[in-house]
Amino acid sequence: MKRCLVASAVLAAAAATSAVGQEQPIQNGDIALGLSTNSTGTTLPQVRAGSQVGSWTSQAFAQSAEFDNCDGPFSHSGNLLALNFGTTAGGGTLLSFSSNGANFGQVIYAFNAGNGGIATTRIGGLSVSPDNTRIACLGYDTGQVYILDYTPGQCGQGMAAVTNPLVSAGLANTGDTQGTTWLDDSTVIAYSAGGPQGSILWTVPVADPNNPTFQMIVNTTGAGSQFTDVEYNPCISPYIFCSYSNFEANVTTNKLTVIDPRAGSGAWTQVAQIDLSVSLQTGREIALGRDGALYLSEFAGSTAPQPKIYVDRLNLDFNSDGVIDAIDLALLTDNSSIDYYTVSGGVSSSFNGLDVVVGRQECGTAPTGACCLTVLCVDNLTRAACEAKTGVYQGDQTVCRDVVCTIPVLCPCDWNRDLVLNSQDFFDFIAAFFGSGADYNMDGMTTSQDFFDFLGCFFAPPITCP
Repeated sequence: MKRCLVASAVLAAAAATSAVGQEQPIQNGDIALGLSTNSTGTTLPQVRAGSQVGSWTSQAFAQSAEFDNCDGPFSHSGNLLALNFGTTAGGGTLLSFSSNGANFGQVIYAFNAGNGGIATTRIGGLSVSPDNTRIACLGYDTGQVYILDYTPGQCGQGMAAVTNPLVSAGLANTGDTQGTTWLDDSTVIAYSAGGPQGSILWTVPVADPNNPTFQMIVNTTGAGSQFTDVEYNPCISPYIFCSYSNFEANVTTNKLTVIDPRAGSGAWTQVAQIDLSVSLQTGREIALGRDGALYLSEFAGSTAPQPKIYVDRLNLDFNSDGVIDAIDLALLTDNSSIDYYTVSGGVSSSFNGLDVVVGRQECGTAPTGACCLTVLCVDNLTRAACEAKTGVYQGDQTVCRDVVCTIPVLCPCDWNRDLVLNSQDFFDFIAAFFGSGADYNMDGMTTSQDFFDFLGCFFAPPITCP
């Protein structure tokens, strides 16, 4: 009788994560959550709006997860790819799944030198190039980045293939799971858990992976069990998001660091860092959502309490303007992630990964930069978009903080540029101010000082004002 009760409890716990059924056709905002369990029924749930709606059940031990970009650059909406972390002797494997509801899955590459692989290594840190032609991941046992040519097949069917594996010079720790993402179609970003001296951001050129470029040290400290991930999607934000976690002496450390990689004086600089050690269990992978949030998978092992918390959500778009910019980053606070996906009686998952469906976005096809609109400077516009606003484009990858807009303006508080200074300028400025687009003094931020400077001009206009 006792054995029956135990078996029933185990089955109930499994059902809590998998009873919904097989994969559903993906929608924007869906999460693929790799729990790395030995059961095909629980290893890869499909989460929508905080609840499970399906599960990819054709392969077990799926961990690091990533949708490919068959709908366009940075779209994260095609085949679902995942990594089986693997074993010391056998190495890891790369998996490809359907995303159209067919519940198809297959192994498309084995990191096993005895089975035709480039090396025998356990594997993590999966990412797909914006143009959908390459895959990158990082060897747990080698500390090297692996790059493979990728053929997706028909979008969403999972019938993908990889060829022509390349390997970088050693640049990361061995014995830690570490993340990769793509800066552009030909450059991988790797985030190495460096230990007590800090973590390290590298770029790896596809044309010459043996010569990676050191970019910067990120201020993290730790040893023990370390885990990093890195996310970049310029369709959502111009910044790189770097997650570092460490578990040592029964203490969790989670650091989320935001990096600006753009050219100019701000190239590869840290612009924000918050601590999530209290609000988040030991962090694993991260993914940006189209809703302006960062989703974070986390430790949910046997020692984690019930209900199991698998995913947290961190809001990044505080003013809800659809762009994650410096104004939003200034509002980030420590321990501000909130529980997003929890399961009562859920299965244990010590190491896991995730990705979020983003969908097609009209970006990534043309470079962006700063645009001078008279006294205003606006970041992240294409040349065409800038000129459509009768602005002056400052060059690809330029940023407003490095630009001085020199267009002569006779009356800077004639906000709507109708050559008449009146109450409409005041109302238009107020609307822009509360929309966080009123950087009157051009210091790169919309603050109360812009409000005071505008009022100073409005109530005591220069003689050049009409």
